[in-house]
Amino acid sequence: MAARGHVQDPNDRRLRPIYDYLDNGNNKMAIQQADKLLKKHKDLHCAKVLKAIGLQRTGKQDEAFTLAQEVATLEPTDDNSLQALTILYREMHRPELVTKLYEAAVKKVPLSEEYHSHLFMAYARVGEYKKMQQAGMALYKIVPKNPYYFWSVMSLVMQAISAQDEKLAQTMFLPLAERMVEKMVKEEKIEAEAEVQLYFMILERLGKCVEALEVIRGPLGEKLTSELQSRENKCMMLYQRLQQWPECNALAHKLLLKNPDDWQFYPSYFDSLFHLIDQSWIQPEEGDHCPEGEVHHTVAEVVRFVEERIKGEDGKESHSLRGPYLARLELMHRLRKRGCAEERLLGDPFELMVQFFGKFGDKPCCITDLKIYLHLLPAEQHVQFINRLSKAVPLREQGEEGFSFPEDTKALQRHLCLCQLSRALGLNHSLDVDGKLRLITELKAHYRYGLKFGKNAVKTELQFSDMYCLMAAHVYIDLWTETGDENMVWQCLGLLQEGLSHSASNAQFKLLLLLLYCRLGAFEPVVDLYSSLDAKHVQHDTIGFLLTRYAESLGQFAAASQSCNFSLRFFHSNQKDTSEYIIQAYKYGAFEKIPEFIALRNRLNQSLHFAQVRTERMLLDLFLEADIVLSLEESVRAMPLSAEDDDIPWDNMRDNRDLTVFTSWDPKERELTDEHRLRSLEEESVWLRLRSLTLRLLTFLAGLGHTPSQQNSKMSNENGVGDKTSVLGSLLSQLNQTLQTAAQLAEKHIQYPFLGPPATRLAPALSSGSCQCQAAALQLSVHLQELETVGLDESSELQTQICNSFKSLVVQLQEILNKCKGDLLEMKESKLKTQPSLLENLIFFVETVCIVLWMASYCAKILRPLKTGLQKKKKKKKDSQTALPVVVCGFQELTGSLQDLLTQALEHIKGQETGMTALKLASLTLEGPTQWLFFDMSVSLVVIRLELAVQSPSPQGFQYSAVEGMSEEELRDKALGLAKHALSGKSELEREAVLHQHIGSRAMGDMVIETFEPSQDKGGGEDPGGSAEQDGELQAVNTEDTKGSQEDGAVPGTAPDSPSKQLPDHISFFSGNPSVEIIYGIMHLYKTNKMTSLTEDVGRSAMVCILTVPATMTSHDLMKLMAPFNDVMEHMKIIRDSTPNQYMVLIKFCTQADADSFYTACNGRQFNSIEEAVCQLVYVERAEVIKSEEGASLPVMELTELPKCTVCLERMDESVNGILTTLCNHSFHSQCLQRWEDASCPVCRYCQTPEPVEENKCFECGVQENLWICLICGHIGCGRYVSRHAYKHFEETQHTYAMQLTNHRVWDYAGDNYVHRLVASKTDGKMVQYENEGDACHAEKIDALQLEYSYLLTSQLESQRIYWENKIVHLEKETAEEINNMKAKFKETLERCDNLEQRLGEITKDKQGIEKKYTQLNSRVVKLSQELKEEQEMNRCLRANQTQLQAQLAEEERKGKESGDRMTGTIDELHEQLRDLMFYLDTQQQIEHLPAEARRAPARTSPKIFTFDGVTPSSAIPQRKKRRKRRRVMFPNSGGSRAPPKQEHSRAKYCLYLLCAIVFVQVYNAIENLDDHVLRYDLEGLERTLRREVFGQQGAVDGLLSHLKDYLSTYVHNKPLVVSLHGPSGVGKSHLGRLLAGHFRSVVGEALVLQYYVLHHCPQEADALQCAHNISTLISQMVVRAEEEEKIPLFIFDEAEHMHEEILDALRQLVTSKKSNEYLNAIYLFLSNLGHAHITKHMLHNSSSISMVMTASRRHSNIVKELTPIIRNTLGKLHPLWTEVDILPLVLLEKGHVMECFLDEMTREGFYPDHTNIERLAGEIEYYPAVGGHEYSQTGCKQVVAKVNLL
Repeated sequence: MAARGHVQDPNDRRLRPIYDYLDNGNNKMAIQQADKLLKKHKDLHCAKVLKAIGLQRTGKQDEAFTLAQEVATLEPTDDNSLQALTILYREMHRPELVTKLYEAAVKKVPLSEEYHSHLFMAYARVGEYKKMQQAGMALYKIVPKNPYYFWSVMSLVMQAISAQDEKLAQTMFLPLAERMVEKMVKEEKIEAEAEVQLYFMILERLGKCVEALEVIRGPLGEKLTSELQSRENKCMMLYQRLQQWPECNALAHKLLLKNPDDWQFYPSYFDSLFHLIDQSWIQPEEGDHCPEGEVHHTVAEVVRFVEERIKGEDGKESHSLRGPYLARLELMHRLRKRGCAEERLLGDPFELMVQFFGKFGDKPCCITDLKIYLHLLPAEQHVQFINRLSKAVPLREQGEEGFSFPEDTKALQRHLCLCQLSRALGLNHSLDVDGKLRLITELKAHYRYGLKFGKNAVKTELQFSDMYCLMAAHVYIDLWTETGDENMVWQCLGLLQEGLSHSASNAQFKLLLLLLYCRLGAFEPVVDLYSSLDAKHVQHDTIGFLLTRYAESLGQFAAASQSCNFSLRFFHSNQKDTSEYIIQAYKYGAFEKIPEFIALRNRLNQSLHFAQVRTERMLLDLFLEADIVLSLEESVRAMPLSAEDDDIPWDNMRDNRDLTVFTSWDPKERELTDEHRLRSLEEESVWLRLRSLTLRLLTFLAGLGHTPSQQNSKMSNENGVGDKTSVLGSLLSQLNQTLQTAAQLAEKHIQYPFLGPPATRLAPALSSGSCQCQAAALQLSVHLQELETVGLDESSELQTQICNSFKSLVVQLQEILNKCKGDLLEMKESKLKTQPSLLENLIFFVETVCIVLWMASYCAKILRPLKTGLQKKKKKKKDSQTALPVVVCGFQELTGSLQDLLTQALEHIKGQETGMTALKLASLTLEGPTQWLFFDMSVSLVVIRLELAVQSPSPQGFQYSAVEGMSEEELRDKALGLAKHALSGKSELEREAVLHQHIGSRAMGDMVIETFEPSQDKGGGEDPGGSAEQDGELQAVNTEDTKGSQEDGAVPGTAPDSPSKQLPDHISFFSGNPSVEIIYGIMHLYKTNKMTSLTEDVGRSAMVCILTVPATMTSHDLMKLMAPFNDVMEHMKIIRDSTPNQYMVLIKFCTQADADSFYTACNGRQFNSIEEAVCQLVYVERAEVIKSEEGASLPVMELTELPKCTVCLERMDESVNGILTTLCNHSFHSQCLQRWEDASCPVCRYCQTPEPVEENKCFECGVQENLWICLICGHIGCGRYVSRHAYKHFEETQHTYAMQLTNHRVWDYAGDNYVHRLVASKTDGKMVQYENEGDACHAEKIDALQLEYSYLLTSQLESQRIYWENKIVHLEKETAEEINNMKAKFKETLERCDNLEQRLGEITKDKQGIEKKYTQLNSRVVKLSQELKEEQEMNRCLRANQTQLQAQLAEEERKGKESGDRMTGTIDELHEQLRDLMFYLDTQQQIEHLPAEARRAPARTSPKIFTFDGVTPSSAIPQRKKRRKRRRVMFPNSGGSRAPPKQEHSRAKYCLYLLCAIVFVQVYNAIENLDDHVLRYDLEGLERTLRREVFGQQGAVDGLLSHLKDYLSTYVHNKPLVVSLHGPSGVGKSHLGRLLAGHFRSVVGEALVLQYYVLHHCPQEADALQCAHNISTLISQMVVRAEEEEKIPLFIFDEAEHMHEEILDALRQLVTSKKSNEYLNAIYLFLSNLGHAHITKHMLHNSSSISMVMTASRRHSNIVKELTPIIRNTLGKLHPLWTEVDILPLVLLEKGHVMECFLDEMTREGFYPDHTNIERLAGEIEYYPAVGGHEYSQTGCKQVVAKVNLL
């Protein structure tokens, strides 16, 4: 717990000791102190919680939780209690309780910022993102700070990330987060870079790349300054997503101009080039290429750009940059891949690579750069390329081997790069065996020569020539894989070990050694190699497979468990650490890191390695512990296992293995491919599924351990046994399917590269038959369940089937064991060959035997009650037949066969041990010194002595002696012989002095001895169903029941090399407390001075002592360690003394052979996979108990007492550990003293290597001789024979004592003599004790010395008192004067402060005023700037419209002129025709009036006239003159006048009259029909209503009525009428819509009119799709109904600016629909304020130009013409629907119109229409500044109703 600062609360002072105890790890004292405090203050909640923390840390979790809940139910609000409870719940791994804690605190203190922030972090720890959002907003409301607001926004993003439904995230969470951020953007509250990053993250996840690009390029993007080129990188990414390749190309080009070596932009540059080429992009003729600058869209431009960069680098005198040269090679690679002919523009790749090597060959990165582009060289140029490069490598120095060596590190690096390129081109692989051996010799020579360049390097640095060694090792591996000669791999191991000795930190050496050792089956050095790699964090997931793959398969179960623990510890800590990382990210605003943390956690949770180590660890625990320490059922119950549920994420499995961790220079055809990766993942997944199913089946088998009785079987079946059977059948079916898949994979025989992924255990497991045998054993459980249900009476066939399964299992196990036989190590012709596959098969055999034994145990549980019931039935029937059932006989045969198999396996293992021992002995030689061999094979025995106090009781059964034939008295005399001699003849006082001298500073203390003895009841009781002889075979297998006799056999648990017979497989200790004794004394440990051999057959001891056992090892853990030896152990004593964190164990075995077996098996072995401590065993010669007064602490002959290391508190023995003695004569373990970083002794702090001190000199005169230092104040002065400065100091200060620096003697100036009365050692100057034996005056001298010392002390203190009193008086005077001066200065300072504060206030006011003015001016400038931009945009649009209109006008004038010309010609032609026609008619009349004779005149005498009726007049007969004057017609052929003939009725005239009549009737009918259609909709009434009810919008009303009349004038339409009214708020859009809807309801009916308000009918964006579907359905129904009724429906959509995009899409489909006529007969009216800004601005800017004489309709027409293009252009960008509508803008209302609104509303409400009151109310409305005599309202008539209601 953190140290707490000083506060005024008295409770903190009371709690301080408890905090200190908890911080120091003294939890028991913390609990005691808390109890004391609670007795006085019962309501001190924090004390209870601190006590609970102490209980939690001492292992009392239940008590701690109960106590914490007592406090939590009280809902505390004090900070101490809340923090303590938080710490406690986090240690309990219950973070959800912390949220409840702070929820209650927030309810009680709702305005606490601290509690709200703690609540937010508590929610973050458990991942409650929705509650985090709420808590963040609550926190922001309390304290409006930006971080709190964006906490809530980020919580919304986290909800989107964690949402199961991606659609929900895209339609609700992320849009809401976007709106929240946009609100802050509009309010200009964005302050930090993290907030901009969050905004960008939201837009990016929404896919709004355009908006994100605007943010990055806008003012917000300027805040992105924490990362270099952050804005450019984000822009580049967005351009690529938007496929804006010109911008991408230009940006990359611009960035590369700044930094040609920035490689990240070259790929973007090239990618954009090829996309532009594919799109056939054309450069615009005018203007810039794009906003980012110049675009290179041809290969020639890009080549020229790259060449220019290279020329710039070539011209540099300093180091060149690699980027342009690599870019040239990359471009060539891409052009060749596309097959472009422009590749030749770049040059020859051969020369380019040679040039690159010449410039950068001395850099280690050269090989990685060139290896990527080696494929550009054809195969025939490989040798030529290497030869060409070798000329650029300076090799001058000649070595003894005949090789040339480089003279400096740069030349070495060039040669090394040349060798690496040669291997990458495959030249090494093409050599024969001799060539490869010569290559290895050359590489080794270069390696050893290059070591001289790193002689002065630090140990952690790598040697310059390490890569030579690694390449030689790779060539050795090539030879091994090609020839199978294991001598090559041994040479490789030696070379790598040599390299590791020079470069201890070279990870590649360690990794390759690790792999080779595993391939050879030597796993012991692998653990140390992996530990030295110091894998951190995620590396346990990426490279952990190298260790876990081989640990278990090579029989290293402890290492396998340890490696699994390493990985699991990381995976489990990741879950907890990720929450803390997320909290820190929230605190510091690193929002972009939070999704990365979540992604990393998900990646690790879905890791293949995580699933593997978790499954393998649980299987390991079962194989190692089940039915040994705990039963299978208890072991499974302790694991988080469920047979029904599979918690492995198979669908989302991630292969996080780093398969490229090994450095390799192999050519491409030998590298790891994607196919290899996929196959490896597939194999690993199948093997994992096999292991997981096996584990789940074992879990299910353990759950079947408690079998119900037969009478309850029916009930049990009804309650779920049937479900269990189905689960078992499902698991077995999955197992069989997986085995089939595994067999198919194994048939493919996939070969991976040597440095690729290691082969799984799948193929060996299948080939050994272990998987099939395990599946058959597990399949047996189904038959056993059926047998349990049916019984023994009616199951003969089933019993036979089970017996056959038993026999099949035995046969399969025998086959597996046969495959294990063979020599692991085989020596042939002085060559050692390993066969690790035999060891792996042996492991498979052990695992399979375990599963078979568990199945046999379950079988015994099934058969025993069945057999007992059968025997009882026979007794009742008095049936004397004793034949056993078939299945019981088969089971007995199974147990016997299993025993034989286990015996064979043990003999095989012993044979392997004997063979390996023989190989070791054969490698030994008697030449040279062999003392180390015999030293290692001998040990010293120890003697344990308990020195007890007089009043302490003696422990029972403690004394022991390994020496036979000596009585207790002889042993006692031997132990106390020297003590009796030393104490004889001494007085009691002298005896005490001697004893005290030898006991030294050691103090007696309490010691607790716990004695454990095996249970005496080793046999079982009589079986109720029959004799023990009959059940012997069953008892031998069933580990939970009683055991049979040793003759019956038991499951093997025998320790290695133990001569005792087979042991039971569980510890039979009695339950309850052991025998506990408490004594008071000291433990002495002695070792014998003579050595005892371990190999010879000599007497040692049957008692063994474990010197130190970590306190973390409980008694249960110790029993687990002793499990294989419990039956050969007499007793075990655990001795706990005052030594912290450890205890000692004494174990008495039955015989010395058993003790030897235990010593061989356990000495030097780790207690468990977690603890680093090892089991250090010693043989005990004797254990004795002696009273202190008898001389127990005195030395013992021929024995040496072992001291304790002060650092680690363990016993020290130079025969076991290295002992180091310091200059101060203190001894320690050498490794412990190495950890002590200080140069002083850990005991006495004596400096072993004193630091140099500065030379002393006199403070006054500076001399360095005869110096004295004052022992009171440290003043250094010269002696009285120099300048007397030391004496003068005494006179001034009365400091009496001074020490001479040369000899450390002290002088007393008062007594004028030396004061030394202690004797100092002449060697080191230390004080020693002076012994004066036999001095009679000793006591008197002591009294005199004490009296003299008291007198000196009193006088010195008195003189010092006087001196200091005078000093204090003097200081008081000086202090008083200083205080007065300070008061005066303080007063002056206060006055100055007051003046400054007054001045500051004035300046602050001025500053505020200036800031206010500045803000106003700034806002005005911004507003004017915006208006200027808008005005410029509007002017641009108007100019464009003017140009377009002028062109249209000219075109229309041209067309009109042409049309006029054509009409003029037509008219002239018609005039001619009319003249001819009239002439013809007149002539016809004249002819009709002629006489008959004239008409019958010959044709030759009269013109030939053509008539319609075919009558041709023959002659002109003169008529008789009448009185009436007749018309005369002049004929062309005569000059005379004749009377027209009599008129005849022509048919053509009648036809013309008929045609005119028909046309007139049709036109009349059309007019009548039009009048009927228009009258039907009463458009005149609508016009009257609109003109009466709508004010100021006469032009819009006229336009709307015109559209309606034009549309309603006919029945046939080619499109529906779609009108959109746009205008600012309050101008009457909704009012106009309501009037129109009311009129049409009265005409066509309620059902054919729809008024749709978006904010009312569809307020949530998430419901947009459903709303769109609903409105489409509704409109379709209405138009169909209108068609049936021959009416036109009306659809009004108000608030259209709030319409969701989905609704707009649906309406556009309806508007543009052509599928049937009914959709064309409809009227759509949209009411929206979109474009209101343009309308307002246009009205205000053009008011002065509006003529007052113009009519409203004409003014509106002008406005429509000017505004429609602008509004349409704006709306067209929003949605395509607006391109289909006819736009009618509504103008601003003037003050007169507002007054009309007031008049109308007041009339409606019944008020008197007082004009003065109306003017007053209208004056309260806000207006724009008057322009051109027009005064426009800012809110229109929107406030009219509210103000009238106030009346």
